[in-house]
Amino acid sequence: MSRTELYTIRKRDGRLQSCGDANNAWRGAMCIWETLERKYLPSLPLTEYELRFKMDYRSRFSMFEEKLRDEVWKLERDPRLTWQERIVLATTNDFAVIFYEDLPEVADAYEQVDFATDNMKKQAEIMRKVYADGKRKDIGGVYKLETSVCCLSDFATQKQSGYCYVNRNFYNVMGYLRDLKSVNYNWDAYKRLKDG
Repeated sequence: MSRTELYTIRKRDGRLQSCGDANNAWRGAMCIWETLERKYLPSLPLTEYELRFKMDYRSRFSMFEEKLRDEVWKLERDPRLTWQERIVLATTNDFAVIFYEDLPEVADAYEQVDFATDNMKKQAEIMRKVYADGKRKDIGGVYKLETSVCCLSDFATQKQSGYCYVNRNFYNVMGYLRDLKSVNYNWDAYKRLKDG
């Protein structure tokens, strides 16, 4: 079964290290995307097949057009979403880093949305444990690989040592969300993790 993998980011060098995983990745990011899509976006036109079987909604994820799925991901900017919904949606983005100081707020959001699944609750539990251990373990934050079907090295820089490290594509997701709320915040995760 697929899983959502969480990695701590070491402050001094940006090295990623596994800190836990939540079973059934489908109940993580995909559940978040589809739930928010149904709640805030109209259905795509139904096909004859869908009408025959009395289906009431056609998802943008049933299509192979990135442009349609972008409509879902752009919801993170939509003021109709609750703050918690915006957090859980934005943290599913590739390269999103949850900084150490933001872990409690993100964990709360994962537990407080009205569609929280076992996968999401397990992620929140892992984030709380990382936060409790973080001060003494030099942890700068957490990176989430949404599905174990992908490989961490597809997203992170892999060095000859075999370890993966953050790279310039990584960004501070909560800083990004706060910036959308017109708060001046530096969300360059790579720079902040490297500069301390």
